This record gives sequence, structure tokens and C-alpha cells, in this order.
Amino acid sequence: MPRTSTSKDIKFDRLLNKIKSDYPNITFSEGEDFSWNHSKSSISYNKKSKHATTDLLHELGHIELDHISYSSDLSLLKKELEAWEIAKNIAKKFNISISENYINECIESYRLWIHKRSLCSKCFQNGLEISEKKYKCINCDHRWQVSSAQESRVYRKSLAK
Repeated sequence: MPRTSTSKDIKFDRLLNKIKSDYPNITFSEGEDFSWNHSKSSISYNKKSKHATTDLLHELGHIELDHISYSSDLSLLKKELEAWEIAKNIAKKFNISISENYINECIESYRLWIHKRSLCSKCFQNGLEISEKKYKCINCDHRWQVSSAQESRVYRKSLAK
């Protein structure tokens, strides 16, 4: 049975069409998640998401700020915060309200991810990011490398001293 459009879908489609005309050099494609790909100048979106409109505006924030990549976990967190600030400004243009609670939930998910990456697998104390994706424990001097994937499970690989 074909899926029928809901009022939420129609509103999202209208917004997306307006945004496409404002950003003609950006490619928009439906996908599983929301993401900005600088090298392809494309935004992937999932209009079935509970916060589809808000997440789309957030990705536009990354475009406006010309976010390309990040070199450390803290620089990623900073870029996420900056993109939310721009998203709030873009939202005003479209007369859309963005929930501060939702923004805080999103930022908290990054904070938790960073915290997990920084935990030493030997003594479970927080370590310091000493270079891109590499950490050192300030308690036991253990060193580890983490993946760049932002998935729910954090992977750490021990490094030789």
C-alpha cells in the first residue's frame, strides 16, 4: 500500500523546495540520516525523522559556516554548536521555532560520545586528545586511538608507547 503524505511531510517538502531555490549549488537527497558532505556539496535528509525540519536547518548551518572537517573532538563540538546558532537564525527567516531542548539533546549526544572516546580502557580515567583521534591517559600514561565514526559504540585501539 502506498504511503500517504501527512501534513508534516507537505510542510517539509515546501520548506525543502524553498531551501533548494536558496541553495541552488547544493544537492539534496533523501537518506537514512541528516548529514552535510562538503566534498559533494550535498545534504542527505530523512523527512520521516521526528525533527526533520530542525535537522535540515542545522545542516544548512554547516553550509553557511563552510564546515569542511574537524581536527579534534572539541573542534567538532564547537562546529556543532556554531551550526545550531546559524540554524536558529535561518529558522527565523522561515518563521520556524527550534526547541532549545532538542538542541541540548543533540549537543549532549556529542558530549557523551567525546567522553566515551576519552575514557582510558586500562584505568577508566579521562585522557587527553593529544593528536587527531589519539588519546593519552593522564593517570596511567596509556595511549589509544579511536575511530572517526560517530556511532553509538566507541572503538579504542591501544597504541605502543
